[in-house]
Amino acid sequence: MTAPGFTIDTPRLEDAPAIARVHVESWRDAYAHLLEDHEHWFGAAALEIARAIREGLGAHHHGKDSQP
Repeated sequence: MTAPGFTIDTPRLEDAPAIARVHVESWRDAYAHLLEDHEHWFGAAALEIARAIREGLGAHHHGKDSQP
């Protein structure tokens, strides 16, 4: 077998906004047509997801358990 042509790096705190953007945009692209009020689900949710990812990566970065 040959090795894959890519690597997956451990995310860093500064990666959080991009990770959140990809997460929200992929869900919006896949499911917005199923939701009558999709802006409700994908507008404010993007900010919350970014915050949660940033906090989770920050806890991991500082050696803390990110679980509640």
